[in-house]
Amino acid sequence: MPTYSIQGPDGKTYSIEGPEGATREQIIEAVKKRVDFSAVQEPAQTASPEVQPAPDPDPEYEGVAQEFFEGVGSGLIGIPQGILELGASVVDLAADTDYASSVTDAANKLRDAAGIDPVGLVGKGTEVITQFVIPGLGAASAVSKVSKFSKAGRLRKAIKDGQIVSKQTPTTIRPAAKSSPTRDLTQGEKLALGAQQVAAAGLADAVVATDGITTIGDFFEGGPTQTNQEIGLSGREEALRRLGNKLKVGFETGTITAVAPVAIAGTVATTGKVLTETPILREAVRGTATGVRSAGRKVSEGLQNIEARRALGQQQNIVADKLADIASVFRYRGFMPEEVAEARLLVTGQTDAIIKTAKNILGSMDKEINKVLKEADKVSNGASPLTKQSMFNNIEEFMTAPTQQMRDRAIAELPDNVAEQAKNMRGLIQSLNKNVLESDFLKRMDDINPKESARLRGEINKNINTYLRRRYQSFEVKNYTPTNEAFEKGVVGFQQSPAATLEELSKIINKSNVPAEREDLLRQFGMRETMSPKLDEGLIFEFVDPNNISRAAAERAARNFLGNNTRKVGSGKLGSTSRVADHRINAKLFASRANMPKFKRELLGEITDPKESFLGTVADLAEFKAVDDYFSRIRLLATQRKADGSLANPGIAQLFRDTTEMSPAQRKELTDSGYKILDSDTTPQGTKLKLDEGDFGSLRGFAVPDKIAQDLTRLVIGDQGVLGNAIRSTYSGFLRVKGATQFGKTVLSPITQLRNVTTASLFALAQGNIGRGANLGESVRLVYDNLFTGVAPEQAARTFSELQELGIIGTQAQLRELQDLIQKGFGYGVEEINGIPVGRKFGSKFTDNQLGAFVGNLGKKAENLYQAGDDIWKIYNFDFELNKLKNAYRKAGLTDDAIVADLVKRRGITVTGEETAERLLREEAARIVRNTVPNYNMAPEAIRTLRRAPVGNFIAFPYEILRTGANTIARGVDELASEIPEIRQIGLRRLTGAITTFGALPAGMSALAYELSGVSEEKMKAYQRSLGPRWEKNARLLPTGIDKKTGLPTYINYSYSNPYDMLEKIAIAAINGAEEGRLQGKSGAEITLKAANDSLAELFAPFTEEAIITAKIRDVLDPATDVIGFRQAGQLTGGRGGQTQTGARVYNPEDSVGAKFGKSFLHVLDGLLPSVIPVDVRSGELEASRFARGFVNGLNLEETLGISSVDRMKRERELSSELARAFTGITEMPIEPTGLKFRGFEIAEARRNANNIFTAVSNRANATPQDFINAYRAANEANFKIQRELFNIVNDMKTLGMNKRQIATQLRAARVSGRQLSATLSGKFIPVSVSRTVQKNIFDNDLRSEFPVKEIAKIRKEYANKPLAVETKEPQPQVSVEPVQQQPVAATATPPAVAQAGAAPAQTTAAPAPTSQPQSSGGILPLLSGGNPIDALKNLQIFQRTQQ
Repeated sequence: MPTYSIQGPDGKTYSIEGPEGATREQIIEAVKKRVDFSAVQEPAQTASPEVQPAPDPDPEYEGVAQEFFEGVGSGLIGIPQGILELGASVVDLAADTDYASSVTDAANKLRDAAGIDPVGLVGKGTEVITQFVIPGLGAASAVSKVSKFSKAGRLRKAIKDGQIVSKQTPTTIRPAAKSSPTRDLTQGEKLALGAQQVAAAGLADAVVATDGITTIGDFFEGGPTQTNQEIGLSGREEALRRLGNKLKVGFETGTITAVAPVAIAGTVATTGKVLTETPILREAVRGTATGVRSAGRKVSEGLQNIEARRALGQQQNIVADKLADIASVFRYRGFMPEEVAEARLLVTGQTDAIIKTAKNILGSMDKEINKVLKEADKVSNGASPLTKQSMFNNIEEFMTAPTQQMRDRAIAELPDNVAEQAKNMRGLIQSLNKNVLESDFLKRMDDINPKESARLRGEINKNINTYLRRRYQSFEVKNYTPTNEAFEKGVVGFQQSPAATLEELSKIINKSNVPAEREDLLRQFGMRETMSPKLDEGLIFEFVDPNNISRAAAERAARNFLGNNTRKVGSGKLGSTSRVADHRINAKLFASRANMPKFKRELLGEITDPKESFLGTVADLAEFKAVDDYFSRIRLLATQRKADGSLANPGIAQLFRDTTEMSPAQRKELTDSGYKILDSDTTPQGTKLKLDEGDFGSLRGFAVPDKIAQDLTRLVIGDQGVLGNAIRSTYSGFLRVKGATQFGKTVLSPITQLRNVTTASLFALAQGNIGRGANLGESVRLVYDNLFTGVAPEQAARTFSELQELGIIGTQAQLRELQDLIQKGFGYGVEEINGIPVGRKFGSKFTDNQLGAFVGNLGKKAENLYQAGDDIWKIYNFDFELNKLKNAYRKAGLTDDAIVADLVKRRGITVTGEETAERLLREEAARIVRNTVPNYNMAPEAIRTLRRAPVGNFIAFPYEILRTGANTIARGVDELASEIPEIRQIGLRRLTGAITTFGALPAGMSALAYELSGVSEEKMKAYQRSLGPRWEKNARLLPTGIDKKTGLPTYINYSYSNPYDMLEKIAIAAINGAEEGRLQGKSGAEITLKAANDSLAELFAPFTEEAIITAKIRDVLDPATDVIGFRQAGQLTGGRGGQTQTGARVYNPEDSVGAKFGKSFLHVLDGLLPSVIPVDVRSGELEASRFARGFVNGLNLEETLGISSVDRMKRERELSSELARAFTGITEMPIEPTGLKFRGFEIAEARRNANNIFTAVSNRANATPQDFINAYRAANEANFKIQRELFNIVNDMKTLGMNKRQIATQLRAARVSGRQLSATLSGKFIPVSVSRTVQKNIFDNDLRSEFPVKEIAKIRKEYANKPLAVETKEPQPQVSVEPVQQQPVAATATPPAVAQAGAAPAQTTAAPAPTSQPQSSGGILPLLSGGNPIDALKNLQIFQRTQQ
């Protein structure tokens, strides 16, 4: 009889004799009979994992947000407690009293009364940071800023502010001249300042330290900082103990403050130097980076060549053309060169910077006016003749009066301080007017057509100082009709203005081509035709008696003027589309018709708002200047030549070709080859284009390829007829609502506001911008001064404006997308009518009334706050990048000329020759920030167009994450390949930051969360796989602990706090998809396909998922309703008939029409309600939000307000927890057991659908036997997949910590049958049964002869008890024959699995198991060959039980 050896679960090898052909399972069972392995823990089986006992939750733990909140509260209590304990201890030391203990007791009672007892890492960590880190850092910072505390700090501040510090007397400070050099702190001064900061931090922490605080010495139970915790002392002894402990805390803090930054910085610097300066490693790192960069550049250059050929219309294959087209669509510059696109990018920032200056002036103006009015009220008891409106009227008169005398009279009537601000307003406009007169546009027009240019200059000079943008009701109010008084003033004005009347009446006459009719009109108007003194004008009209214009003629002129100056429904020909300049030079701003006399303005219903008019005027002029700079930059790049006469930028020159010196034949050759001439001399109508009628300013006459022309313009859809215009208007309204819903859920959400500013810090981390290099506090102060005070200090305002001009700030991707949606809707509004600027640059109809103005003001403040969260970190990043570049070049010893040369080489373009090192450094730092931090202005046209689709929420932001993530890596590699070692260190730092932020930090936080919470990764994966909602499937969930009520984990969704989560989700989706495919028993190819599909789905989800309002509308629309209109809308939109995507009911199908409408209205309203409003909508009913429930609970207002503190999920909301959530932006989520019930409903529904595959065949009277066979097999296949899914869900629930009873309870509630549940728990499949419905259908359709009973039974037998677990190939224990010299275990043929009890135990040996295994030679094991069939069957049953 052979002897078998096998390794046991305890690692030992066991030998046992048995019959030939024994299986591995029989040998294992026989060994188990003789050896007790109960003390050895067996590994959990994949198919049915053992339930892991959940760690006992800390009874004092109350959730992450709550513990954070309590940590802050305890720390804030601890600061005054420590200060008071210090004072009391001094008194106790002198007077032998015990006041310090009373302070400690009082503070602890206050904590108890407030329910503050922080525990865990979050609670205690936050307490330490609040009580010690913040005061310590604040003290250290104060030393460096407050001059009376530190001479070295005063020196550093003076140097930073640009004051000169004498080298002869190092502490002498005086204002620096612009050309005066400044110096840096000496090494000794730096050391002195550092020592003072360390001392200040240590002293601050010693003062705020409370009794009982734990030091590092206490943790290690030794060392100089181990505190004295002796009890029972009092009086002086207790005071000495407390004071001694405070000194130890201060010493420890000072040491950490001094050592930690140096150690960290030293480690980072050393690592950087090792990798970038050690010869072998330096060359290896640089060589690798250079190779990667070279490969990338080859690909980039190849693509650029393809794009250039495509832009020029040159012949190439269709693949190359499509590749170029696709690349251009998903890149903000399209086909334009980088330098040209960058110039375009800066237009918005340059315009905004000037507008911000105007707003600062208005802020100062309002401040001074309010001060004057307040003083006037005191003197006159409210009867002051001064009013705000009267002052603004005088200001407008001062701004627009045509003569100096009138301006002097207006300014004289204003109080001095107000007059000063009015002068600032006019001064700003005058400086902008000067920019217009000195613009590159007018200079180029002087060269092209001096005579026409002189005329245009004259008209501009005539009107420029009186131009003010105005608003008129005729352009804003539908069916506008002037008041009788306004019309009468208009008629009188026309009577008194012969030129204006002649212009309007001439238009009326010229509309007629009938000579008799024209003669009749001339007689009516008292006019005649005459020859113009100007030879090129021919016949003109004139009044017979200009001083005697009839009232009838004046009325006709007034009505014609009014009719011509109203907004028309359509624009252009019916169904027409055209392209207009995306940015344009509007020279018509200063034409006479844009500067109308008062009677015309009154006739059109002028809306007087001096502040809005001033801002609108500044905006027009600022835009003129910014666009002129943009076009001027292109012209310079295209025409600039080197010293040898060759073109400096031939690539750009090939795309922008000046045709002004070309012959007509040459121009024709260009246009025939696909070029378009910008502002061609001839209009499409064949008339001569005047200089002030073009759009492209100094680019007039330049020829560009069609692709470039498209990038310079945008599509405008003309009049589409009544139906088309109605559809367009409706859809435009929908898009505005889409923007409003997103605005309410983000900008008006306190939690999202907080996340916006905290998560933006990761943009800095991703670039390695952590540590010394920029001051976050200064960034905060700069943003606050400019966005919230209304009156920023002059230096701060200049800095802020420069950052706007560089395109760094004011570019928050989500906010700008919302603003575009809300303001523009589907398209763009009319910008001018008959040369008169129309539309509002600022404000809206909504804000014209007091309530709207109040709400709008709140919304604007929320916008500013949201923008501030982005701007703070962009300013911080800019300062950091600038300092990194400056330090790198300084350490490398490069001169200014060498710096310019290196930066120009990086840009790969010849510059104008005016750039200085400082300017190029600032531009390069700005370029880095624009390319590595999300920026809405960098979003391509395709993304901006997609925002007008009914899908996608904040489409620009995920695109920007992809773009900036890729740019960060590319920039780091490029820097790492630099010839300058210091630049290579910047690259290493950047790549380290990127790797940390994109992957290492999230993974590290997960590992820490698993360790601290006691919740395993397997549990969280099980939840995400089987219960998690769609948006959490591939998210990074951090467990925080165990819920006391359910025993299941709680967690926070880190993806909400990680702006780069999209990059991570794409990879996680592939991993999860592969794992799910494996659990579903898919093949290798199917698993690969699923992983790829899930990853791509995650990539495109932000761009294709339903918008908030779209989902709400689809939820409520029913394609099957009887209500006309709603049925068609439901069919068109794919309505879900009162059900959400997750299956929740909005209304019951049996509700009345009125009830359905009411619930639907509330459901859609829920999408519009800002998150700040404490109301939610559930199942079409209004209910209090979780914050409102916590609020009424905390203030005991449940009975008073009739609001329960318990929600539908039986969760009691507490005020402290909700406040913590609001102030931290962290939402801790529990895993609800009821989630399994909802999955059960889905499984039950899926199983019914699978069964219907077979049932449907029985409904067909012509069904054949093969139809039944095919349908039955298909139904079983579908059911098997469903039951396997349920099996996997059950196993995940076991992993999660639910026991069988809890699982059964939830699934039974979902109507999962007991039989199916039992089979699922045992891992066996139940085939589809021939239901009574099927039997009845077979009988009714007379299909009994067609029904294949035997074949169905055979298939059923095939599927019966089929294992639901996926078979996994695991390494098998080695079983082999081994001769052993000992008493046999069994002398008979009885196999080990059924050996007699009481037999000798198997022998234990340390010998390794042999590798060979005996093969069965007898066919059927003796186990199955009993003396009779009954015994054989019993043996089979015993064997099956052992296998189970």
